[in-house]
Amino acid sequence: MKLSQEAITYAGGNPLALKVLGSHLFGMGIEEWEGELEKLKGQSLKKIQDVLKISYDGLERDEKEIFLDIACFFEGKRRDCVERILEACGFHPKGAIHRLIKKSLISISHECIEVHDLLRQMGKDIIIEECKQPGGRSRLWNYEDIDHVFTTNTGTESVEAIVLDPYSTIDYFKPSPTAFTKMCKLRMLIVNYEDFEGQVPLPNNLEFLPQELRYLEWDYYPWTFWPSNFCPKNLVELQISSSKLRQLWNGDEHLENLISLDLFGSEDLIRIPDLPKTAPNLEVLKLSYCRSLTEIPSLQNLSKLTQLWLNGCCEVTYCPELPCSIKFLTLEGTGIEQLPSSIEHLTQLDHLPLEGCKRLVSIPSGISELKCLITLVLGECSNLTSLPESIKQVSKLESLDLNGCERLKRLPDLPSSLKTLSASKCTSLKSASTSFLLEDHARGFFNSKLLQFDNCFTLEDKKKVIEDVIETHLLGQDVGLCVVGGEVPERMRYKNKIGSSLSFELDLRHLIAFSFCAIFHIQDYVQQSFTCRVDFIDESGHRHRYDFSHSLFLTTIDLYHQICFSSEHMSLWLDNKKFESVDEKCFVEASFYSKERVEIIKCGIHPIYSRKRSRNEEHQDDEEHQPAFQRLEEEKDNNIKRRRINYEEK
Repeated sequence: MKLSQEAITYAGGNPLALKVLGSHLFGMGIEEWEGELEKLKGQSLKKIQDVLKISYDGLERDEKEIFLDIACFFEGKRRDCVERILEACGFHPKGAIHRLIKKSLISISHECIEVHDLLRQMGKDIIIEECKQPGGRSRLWNYEDIDHVFTTNTGTESVEAIVLDPYSTIDYFKPSPTAFTKMCKLRMLIVNYEDFEGQVPLPNNLEFLPQELRYLEWDYYPWTFWPSNFCPKNLVELQISSSKLRQLWNGDEHLENLISLDLFGSEDLIRIPDLPKTAPNLEVLKLSYCRSLTEIPSLQNLSKLTQLWLNGCCEVTYCPELPCSIKFLTLEGTGIEQLPSSIEHLTQLDHLPLEGCKRLVSIPSGISELKCLITLVLGECSNLTSLPESIKQVSKLESLDLNGCERLKRLPDLPSSLKTLSASKCTSLKSASTSFLLEDHARGFFNSKLLQFDNCFTLEDKKKVIEDVIETHLLGQDVGLCVVGGEVPERMRYKNKIGSSLSFELDLRHLIAFSFCAIFHIQDYVQQSFTCRVDFIDESGHRHRYDFSHSLFLTTIDLYHQICFSSEHMSLWLDNKKFESVDEKCFVEASFYSKERVEIIKCGIHPIYSRKRSRNEEHQDDEEHQPAFQRLEEEKDNNIKRRRINYEEK
């Protein structure tokens, strides 16, 4: 107890200081406690940071370096991003960050690193105390200090890391051509500043960048070339988005440590080097929206490459051969006409976006080898006329997007794993196989499915598609459908000829679900939801109300282009919502509505029963010789007469 009181006294009553001190002393014996507290005697308790620094002093060397980087640069940043940058700098951050958390020097909230203001200031004070002049300090984060060092060329080999905060108050940023000449030990450089073409002219080019750089991130890099002598052999990650670069290197460099290269939005880039030769260990290559790039050398020998981003490279007409290590590939908006033959070897690929590849004419049959593929996006591939029969063998495919494939004429058999089929605005589509809907029945249904054929006016298989969906409903499978159509299907037991409501008498015994149908017309369509509000009215006149809702989620193309329905469409869906406290037989009043701008023209409901139901019960439901309201009123009158007779007998 005495030692605990001493610890509270030494912490000056400050909760944070007490927490840090407690974390430092945790797990120590009494003698160790006495020794640590003895160190504090005689120190000024006015400076709480003297107490806070105790935990810092107990860290290993690399742990101290990591804490200082976090305190100066990375408070509030995502933990995974910080770990990636620190790994690039040669540290082992995962274990170190765990130890910093344990010693209460940092904390994690919503996957982001947090550092208390006092601890962050302590870390910055440690750096400031290194040298009176900013150019002699290991880390620079303050804009005024960075500007002073860059414009006066006072940087030294002590500078290890520079981060220019994009949220700093900056009038302009003008590094001199020789700003980095003396910073030969600079390992990390992050410059997030856009307005390089603002108030002052820039020098023609930088004359020097340190070869010791391991992590280089420079958004809006303003020059067309690197310094002529820049060969960053230690570089691990290079992120130069929206730059003015026209080319990277001549191709003679050997960057064996480079694992990530990001040139997003570098619209002036016209060529990249032979990367298997220059950077043989590359794992991530991002060339998104490099609009002037016309050709990409073969990447097949990059055996560690897992991610390739080419989306928005509209002038690239040929996709390079790819290594089998690829796990992520995006080719949206490119000018490619076909996929490379090596596509069949990408057995780890789970997502393949090809949206907006307007020159793409075919998909190779080898796509059947993509056993891990879950999502295939072909929206707005306006020259695509068919899919290979082998697509049925893509056994894990769950989502197929064909929206806006205006020349697509037929859909072959699809894998039974498919959950979402989006074929909006396929205006030439005539044939579509939906047999995959019924193939899961033997194994049982576990997932809902959604089919969208809106604005497919030439679909000749429409009746078969509707029948297949209703058949799955009868089997208890949740399948939603949107298709051109102006009539409620004949198989719907209860339907009207016009309007958004209907009423009928219903036997609830063995009822397991309802199949709903809405015929509608709509002016604009981003996301459409329908609700059928059902009132179950029992013999005593009590109402039991339930809402059965269904949503159609359209794809990106629809959100951008605001597809309009130019004719009546049909929406079918199933709902197996459980309801209680309702008599076995009741009267039903149902009304369909939508919160969006939609007119419901006709509607229908079909009750679905379990197999336990007898044929006699089915036959009784089919007897509709009397109007429903009349039968309900007659039953009420009979009930009243029976109650009156029972009362008189008493």
